[in-house]
This record gives sequence, structure tokens and C-alpha cells, in this order.
Amino acid sequence: MQKIVKFRIKGNSKYFFERYGTSNPIIHIEGIDKEVLKGKWQDFPERSSSKRFAKRLKDENLPKEGKVFYGKINKFPELLHESEIEEIKQSLEWCSICKKEFITHDSYTNLCDKCAENFSKQLSKRQ
Repeated sequence: MQKIVKFRIKGNSKYFFERYGTSNPIIHIEGIDKEVLKGKWQDFPERSSSKRFAKRLKDENLPKEGKVFYGKINKFPELLHESEIEEIKQSLEWCSICKKEFITHDSYTNLCDKCAENFSKQLSKRQ
């Protein structure tokens, strides 16, 4: 287990909940839009991430000023306003069943909450 710096979505975004099953998914920030895309996100209106971000700007009343970051959530590209993300400094592990990254609650398990719950249900059925 290692201590690394990651970011997650803060707040209660309906968009992120519907798309990723949680309002606060972990995001791997690759950089500011201008650096990663070699231009501002508005210069690439055909990109799906630009279309989704433009819709969220309106629907979620995001600030029009400030930095826009490019990152990936579960390998899917996303654009995020700086006000939407927060740094997390916690222990991250990979679930040994579903292979997804999760924030550990203790150092005794290598299963995410969902897989741990399913595993526990399977054990109780056997008893």
C-alpha cells in the first residue's frame, strides 16, 4: 500500500453519479486543458469530453472563469473545472476481485466495499 496524491470529484454532482455510480469518483488528472489538448477545450467542440463539459457548465452552473483540467475517470476522458475537484491524500489499493482502485478504510483488506459485501454474502450463504 502506498501513499499517493490523487484527486476526486467533490460535491454531489448528478452527472458523475449517473455516469460513474458515485458523486465523488477518483480522477487521474493529466493536466490543464491547454497543455494536454494543445489548446483550450472550446477549440475541440467535436470531442465527447468537450460536449459533456459544455453541458455541465450550463446544467450545473459551473464558473466560466478559472482553470479547466483534463483527466480520466475509469479510463474515460473528462474535463473539470478547478472548483469541482479536491486532492485526496489517503492510501489507495487495487481491489483483488474487480481490479478497480479504491480508498482503503483499513490495512487489512484488499477488497473494495462492493466486492467485500458480495464476498461476505457468499460466505454467509455457505454457512
